[in-house]
This record gives sequence, structure tokens and C-alpha cells, in this order.
Amino acid sequence: MEHRISKRVYSRIQQFYYNVILKYPNTYSYKDAERDKNNVISELRKVGISLIPSNTTLPKWKGYNVCRSKLTNWYFAYKIQNDTVYIYDAENGNNMSDKAYDPL
Repeated sequence: MEHRISKRVYSRIQQFYYNVILKYPNTYSYKDAERDKNNVISELRKVGISLIPSNTTLPKWKGYNVCRSKLTNWYFAYKIQNDTVYIYDAENGNNMSDKAYDPL
């Protein structure tokens, strides 16, 4: 299966870890951020294939399939058309409220 990933997904991942560096400068380094960012990016190829399906109540994700990575605690909104997975958005689980998702 081919994966097409929106620039927004990469931007959201990068911005999240940049913010963590700013928030925890004494305990979280640029090297930590790069490692964690690369882990999330490597999980993208599993979207629509092997990540845990989830339901969400996020209005912006209505109409999308949603899955989460247990390894990285990231959620992804995607659609599958033919043999292509289109990943439209990503959100870290720490940024989602308890009522924003409903694991299956």
C-alpha cells in the first residue's frame, strides 16, 4: 500500500516536539526531540494497516478513519482510496482531551 502524507502531518509532529523542548529545556534535548520525531515518522507507514483503530469525537476529524500508535501515543486521521492511504492530520494523545477519543 502506498502512503501519501500531508505536509500538515509533518508540521504538527515537528511543532509538538519543538514545544516540548521549549517547555522542558533542562530535561528534554534537541536529540530527544529528533529521536521521538523519527519514531513517529516511522509509524506513519503503519497507518491504515496495523495501527490500532479508534473512534474520535473531534469535529475536525469527522468523516476520517482514525488510528493510534500505542508506541508513540499519536493519533492519525486518514482515508483509504484504492491502494493508497492518505494521511491528513496527526495529534499527540497528550493534546487530546479524555472525551476526544473512544478506543475500540
